[in-house]
Amino acid sequence: MLRTLKYIWSSLALLCVATSAFASDSTAVAKSDRWFKGFFLDVDAVEPAVSLFNDKHKGANASLSVNLKNVFFPTVLVGFASYDATSDYSSYVQQPSGYTYKVKGPYFKVGMDFNMIKSTKEFKPECFIGVRYAFSCYDYDILNVAVSQAEWGSSTTINKSDNTFAQWGEFVGGVRVPVYKRLYLGFEGCYKWSFSPRVDNYYNTDGTLVTINQSYAPGFGDKNGTTWGLRYMVSFFF
Repeated sequence: MLRTLKYIWSSLALLCVATSAFASDSTAVAKSDRWFKGFFLDVDAVEPAVSLFNDKHKGANASLSVNLKNVFFPTVLVGFASYDATSDYSSYVQQPSGYTYKVKGPYFKVGMDFNMIKSTKEFKPECFIGVRYAFSCYDYDILNVAVSQAEWGSSTTINKSDNTFAQWGEFVGGVRVPVYKRLYLGFEGCYKWSFSPRVDNYYNTDGTLVTINQSYAPGFGDKNGTTWGLRYMVSFFF
C-alpha cells in the first residue's frame, strides 16, 4: 500500500513538472488566448487537525486542479485515512471483550469544477461547483465482533482481516481567495452519495456463511445514508 502511495505522489510531482514546462513553452501565445492558465495545488487542513484531537480518525489529502480558461478545473485528489469504528459496528449487540472494527487505506477522487466568477485578473477569488467520482481500495479488520440475527440472518462472531473496494459520487462547492501573491486560502464542501462497497462472502470458523458489507471507507466515512464532507484548503497557484 505504501508503495502505491509513493507511486501516486511521484506521478503528481511529474504532472506538476510537465504542466510547468508546458506553461514556459507557451510564452509566445497571448495569456488571454491560452487555454492553460496554470494549476492549483491544494492541501487540506481539516483531516490533519481532526487527527490531532481524535485518536479514532487519522488522515490527510491533497489535490491538483488545472486551470483551463479560468472556467474549467479538472481535478484529482489523493488521500489516506484510517478509522477506528469499533463502537459503530456493535449492531446494538453485547460484544465480547476485545472486539475490533478498523479500516485504513488510500482514496482517490477525479472530477471537474466550474468557476462561477468571471474576471480578467490573474490572481482573483475563485467560486466553483463541481462533481467527483471517488473510490477507495482499503484494508479492514473485524475481530471478535458479534452480529445480530436481524442484520446477518444468524447470530455469529466475525474474525476477518482482508481488503476491499468502495466507490461513491460527490457534489462539490467552494471558494479560494488570494491572500499573498500566489498563496490562496479557501474551503470546499461536498455532498457524498451512493456509497457502494464490495460485498465479501466467506465461511466463518463455525461453518457459517457470513456476508460482509463494509459500513466505513477511507475518504467517505460512515455509509449510513448520504453524508457531508469539508476541506479547508491552503492553496498554491503555479
